[in-house]
Formats: sequence, structure tokens, C-alpha cells
Amino acid sequence: MRVVVVDPASSGAAYVGELTRPDVEQLVVMSPVVPEPYAGQAEAAVAAAGPGLTVVRLPPDYENLPVDARLEGADYVVCGGETGTGTADVLRERLGVQPRNSGPSGPRLDKYQAQKALEKNGLRAIRSASVTSADDLAEPLAWGFPLVVKPVSSAGSDGVRVVADVAELEHGVRELLGQVNAVGRRNEHVVVQEFVEGVEYIVDGFVSDDEQKFASVCRYEKKLVGGVPVYEAMTWLRQDEVPGFEELQAYVTGVLAALGVRIGCFHAELFRTDDDWVLVEVGLRPHGGGNPRFTQAFTGTSQLHMEVERAVTGRFTGGPMSPLRYRGRVVFFSVDGPVTFHADPQAELQLLDGLIHSGVSVGKGDSADAPRSLFDTFGLGFVVLQADTLEQLDAVSARARAVFADCHRPS
Repeated sequence: MRVVVVDPASSGAAYVGELTRPDVEQLVVMSPVVPEPYAGQAEAAVAAAGPGLTVVRLPPDYENLPVDARLEGADYVVCGGETGTGTADVLRERLGVQPRNSGPSGPRLDKYQAQKALEKNGLRAIRSASVTSADDLAEPLAWGFPLVVKPVSSAGSDGVRVVADVAELEHGVRELLGQVNAVGRRNEHVVVQEFVEGVEYIVDGFVSDDEQKFASVCRYEKKLVGGVPVYEAMTWLRQDEVPGFEELQAYVTGVLAALGVRIGCFHAELFRTDDDWVLVEVGLRPHGGGNPRFTQAFTGTSQLHMEVERAVTGRFTGGPMSPLRYRGRVVFFSVDGPVTFHADPQAELQLLDGLIHSGVSVGKGDSADAPRSLFDTFGLGFVVLQADTLEQLDAVSARARAVFADCHRPS
């Protein structure tokens, strides 16, 4: 099998190792623009694979040039990260790889167009406006406050703001327009959306033609700090703990069809409002931050491993979500204002029962401020915890937060 992996970054860096096997000829493609930290993550994955791996670096005008001869004969194209979603679409089409996504790529790349595609297909959507100027706000102003401002294409809650009045809305739009976002794209326009009340869930899965499977459903806990959504925790759920699970499956199936998604991993963020589901956004790549590795530990599989199976064997069978073997949770650390660390939280957290991963990025003597995106949260750190019961998981989560809080003081 000849497998092309596009922009293997964040969790997608694991594709390179998983596909380094005798029966696979793997080629890594780097899109024309891959900003940090994604570029460094991809380069590290390539370096770890050794000198025999072919790397194709696409020029800016690659869509107008003949396909690089090294890619001819590919059997499968993997999207390894957020920056590669458009590139993977183009390569599947130009290399004649099946299955491939259908219809225009805009709704798969643009959060505004995605919501409009849902509306067109009779699915519940979030009211959204595409804005190119802070003077062009009549439509969203008619909905009332609060409102949400975000880039049309980015990741990790980059640039997302909840605004409470006209001044904040105008400032939020001006702040984003013209800026280069986290995935290296300039914000030529931004999205303004109605604010949705509800509980946020994450669905991670894989689809191949008409077959799909949820690898996991997680519940997010967030808080607003100065209008910025700050991550607090993410908990893996059993199927019976997900309200309206069958309706969720049907809704996600409709979303993928409306966007023309027929192949690859999907990372969908949704709200449960009263007795209904509504999509916030969907990324056509694995959940970042190492999530597939943790999902595999808790369930025995992951969306990334489903895709590797499909790429290598040519086969994939959908079905019910895998049951949880253990209770799992990510606890994200944050601070409400400027602090200085007088102790090393990484060392203290190593003593926790149920710790399976610690990604703390600050140490003794470091300073930090309130996070303004998921990337900022990673700049402080997180832990992944495991327990046999939900009650035990709650207890060890509280302990982790107390340990982290004891390591810093206000600056």
C-alpha cells in the first residue's frame, strides 16, 4: 500500500510511526504553509521515522502544477492535521484516490459555510454571519447579545471571543480581521454567531463511505474569563451517559453528508440544548493534544487507529461506540490573572494516583497569565487521569487542581 500523510502534526504525528511498517510505502506531504507549532511537530515525526521516509514539500502554487511524480500511484491519503485538510482534499481528487470527499470544499474549511450547508440540508445550525468589516454588523446585531466572534478557519479556540455589547463586538471583529490565525491563514473575514446555551460535547470518529464509528464522546467543562472560553476539563463518557445518543448519531451522520465528508477522521464539537443537538464546528482530522492515545487507553481503540486499519487493509467496518474500560478525564490548568510559580507543579503532580500523563509546561520561577485560547492552556499544562469509577475520578481531579494551585501565587 502507498499511503500519503499530509501535515502529520499534533496527534496526527502518530500516523508516521503507525504507518512505518514493511507492507506500507509511506510518503509525507507538507502543505505550502504550516506554521509553528505544527511544523515542528511534523518535522519531529519525520525525523523519528529515520532517513528512508520520502517527504514532499508542496510549493505555494501546487494546485496549478502537475502532481509531483513521487505521489503517483497512492492508494490512500491521510489528513494528519488541521493545516492539511484542504491539501488532503486536493490530493485525493488529483491522485484519483477513492473514497474522496464530495462537493465544494468550502463548507469543510470555512465555519460560516459549514453552518450554511447545515441549513441548506435541513439540519439545525447556529445563526452565523460572515463579516468583513466592523461597520458590517447589522445582521448579528439583530440577534441580540451575547454573541461569539471567531476566525472562519482555525483551531484550538484561537481567536474565539464571547462579546456582550456593541463596543466589544466591534473590537473583536477589528482584532481578528487581517491577522494570521493559528493555522497560518489570514482572516479575510470572520464569523459572528449567536451564543448557544447548553452542554458542550466532543465526538471523535472515523468515516469511510457509508460506514462510520464513534471512537469516543466526551463532555467539556469550560468557563469564561474576560469573554474567552477557558478549558477546565474533558471527560470520556459511556454511551448511556450521553443524552439522546441515537439522535446524536443521526445528527452527526447528517452533518458529514451535508459537508460532503466521505473519508477520514472527524472531530466534532456540539452543544446539547434542551432536547436537541447543534454543531459548533467540525475538524476533519484527529482530535489534537494526543487524544487518540488516551482514547485507546480508555477504550482499546481510537479514531486514528481506525484510519490506520482502513489505510493499510482497505477495510473498515462501522458500528457502536466502544465501551469504556476505565473512567478518564483531562484536567486543564488555568489561572485567573498574573501568577508566579514558587514550586514545580510537574514534580508534585507525579505523586497523584491515577495519573497516566502529565503535560505541565511551567516550573518553579516561571510566570503566567490567564489563558486566552486552548494553546495558552497548553502553555500552562494539563494532566490525564484514570480511575475505576466516576467518584474516584472526581476526587483525583480535585486533588490535581489543589496541587497545581498550591504551586503559584499572584504576581
